[in-house]
Amino acid sequence: MAVAGNVRSGPRVARPDGVEIATYHLGGTGPAVMLLHATGFHAHCWAEVAIPLSADFSVWALDHRGHGASGKTASGGLSDWHLFVDDLLAVLDVLEDSSDVPWLALGHSLGGSVALMAEARRPGTLAAICCYEPVVYDPPTFAEYQGYASVDALVQGLKLAGSNSTQAAFINAMLGITNYNAVGLYGDHSVSFALDQRGQASGPDNCYYVVQYSGTTFHLVSGADPICGAVIPGKTVTPSS
Repeated sequence: MAVAGNVRSGPRVARPDGVEIATYHLGGTGPAVMLLHATGFHAHCWAEVAIPLSADFSVWALDHRGHGASGKTASGGLSDWHLFVDDLLAVLDVLEDSSDVPWLALGHSLGGSVALMAEARRPGTLAAICCYEPVVYDPPTFAEYQGYASVDALVQGLKLAGSNSTQAAFINAMLGITNYNAVGLYGDHSVSFALDQRGQASGPDNCYYVVQYSGTTFHLVSGADPICGAVIPGKTVTPSS
């Protein structure tokens, strides 16, 4: 991509999955500020904004993966915003701007969310964040997580039994699932739907948990108690014919 005006190309930061993140210096000296664009845009959208900022700041910008001159994996992977956060933190580490204080950040939409997530991941990385239209949601409640798990269980049963199956065929398909982990919501635990193992959990401590993926690991959902123990005698379900 051509670099215009006072914008000069910075280092391309290589990521473990082979993606390279393009960076740019948009002018100025002083405290370092990183400009983070929205979905579908690129770093050069900040060129006009950088002009007044460069009077007081060392202004940087990047192209998020899959945008502008940055690369992307063959599968895309742009729905996982944690990857954008990983990229930003890697870029900040590589640039090592001469500023003696933590970075500042200005983000639009996706960019604002990435800045907020980066600071939550690694507190103290950003001295201040200015966000315009950041995409921010309240964490799902325990009931919502259970809803996700229930819908996913339905989908798994339909995949096994077929979308036009009878009720009996669907129930039998569900009873054949012995290692259900709710697409990762149970972490490294699972639960069995089989008649002889009804509700039996498997995992390091014979429990299963509802968890939330944040940063680079799973965390317990607040208020979600683990489900542990053995099958209750006599508690079985017989599939209808």
